[in-house]
Amino acid sequence: MRKNENHLAWRKILHLVGILSLVCILCCTPGCKTAEGGNGPKKANPFSSREKKLSAIDEEINTLLVNADQATRAGKPHDARKAYEKALDIYEANKGKTSFRPTPELYCRMGMNVESFGQYELALDYYNQAIQLDPKDPMPYNSLGYCYMSQRQMDKAIANFQKAIELDPLEEKYNNNLGLAYGIQRDYDRAFECFRRVSTEADAYYNMSAIFAMNGEDKEAKMVLERAVELNPDHREAKRMLTAYSEYEQNPEEFSKPHLSGSYPGSSIPYQEAPAAGQVGSAAPSTPSTSGTSSVSSAPSHQGK
Repeated sequence: MRKNENHLAWRKILHLVGILSLVCILCCTPGCKTAEGGNGPKKANPFSSREKKLSAIDEEINTLLVNADQATRAGKPHDARKAYEKALDIYEANKGKTSFRPTPELYCRMGMNVESFGQYELALDYYNQAIQLDPKDPMPYNSLGYCYMSQRQMDKAIANFQKAIELDPLEEKYNNNLGLAYGIQRDYDRAFECFRRVSTEADAYYNMSAIFAMNGEDKEAKMVLERAVELNPDHREAKRMLTAYSEYEQNPEEFSKPHLSGSYPGSSIPYQEAPAAGQVGSAAPSTPSTSGTSSVSSAPSHQGK
């Protein structure tokens, strides 16, 4: 009897030790257990000196981007360039840290800035660096496409626009840039399909009027403007352009030949709204134009990168 009692007492003791051991393991193990049984990462402590340093770095970069954006809007590309260069220096100094990863946007911004000075090879280098950082980001491909289009390397331009669209099929600016590239090549059917894919039918015809005007085909430009107004009688920019054409035809000595340079907030060429301060967006180099024809511009200009 005593032997059984001793055996039962030892079982209770071992059971208690087991429970205490489990509690000790749970309390002493760092991090959280993952589904695979490994230790997960510790939760970041925003009050640690390391986290404060990283936050300061991000804040400094954001301030520089805001300054660059304001300088670009004020027509001071040199000041914008200095701000971008400082931000890139910070990127390069910190990109090896596991908790700090540079993103493609800054390299695209820098590329657009140097492109505005006609430094196309340098711009291409920045865009390719952006792609190396994130091959799945469509923005650098779109930027590459526009840079190639500015140099009239249309096959490369189209290939990069198509890659951007493959990654983000319904992004308006990528489709409109591809439409512009086809329009420069006078492939009007494909251009129209690109515009129509991401806008209303009326806006697509309005965009085609810009293409025809750029190529010096004023009769066709008027015809598609009339179609845009027929589809949307409230299409302000299409109506304005039709009035401009009419005034020029009636009195060409008094009125200059119309240029499409409106501010219609739809899918109008060239293709984007200006970014808000602190956001990644475009610089403002000139829109590609065909020699001897009217230029195509819109406020703000450039490629929607």
